[in-house]
Parts: sequence; structure tokens; C-alpha cells
Amino acid sequence: MEVPVVVDHLKTERPSYLGFEAWLGDKLANPSEFASRREIFNASVIERIHAEEKRADIQKNLSREDDGSLPREGVVLNHVEDWHYAHTALIAD
Repeated sequence: MEVPVVVDHLKTERPSYLGFEAWLGDKLANPSEFASRREIFNASVIERIHAEEKRADIQKNLSREDDGSLPREGVVLNHVEDWHYAHTALIAD
């Protein structure tokens, strides 16, 4: 698939991520191969472990020592950091 076609679709339709996945799957010549690759990619994102430097940076942003109580998975740490930022913004008002 040509990059300009994808960019045009994203700019004009502004689909959700899942909507974009569905559109892409419909446009590809071999949808079953796309489904398999999508599953592999999504699993790698969910199971990804942050590097020690990234984990230390998140712990610093949370103003806490890394006592090992938080999971090492990137998705979980990113969520905790996002909730920290949201809470900080909400109580600042």
C-alpha cells in the first residue's frame, strides 16, 4: 500500500486506531496475513518490558522509589504515569 494513500485516509477520515486497523485489513491483498501480524504486534506491545532507564524515569516522574511493587510491563507503567499526570492536573484546578 502506498504511503500517500494511508496518509490521505488518516487526514480525511481521522479514524480511531481500531477503525484504522479495520480499514487497513480491508485494503490489503492478504487480510489473513494482516490479522496474524496484527496479533503479533499487539501482543508485543502488551507484553513489552520497559528498559531499566525508562522505568527509573517513570518512577522519578511519580516521585517514588522503585520498590519493585509496580509491574515492569510498559503498558502498565505508562497507564500509571498517565493517571498520575491526570490526577495532578485535576487537583491543580
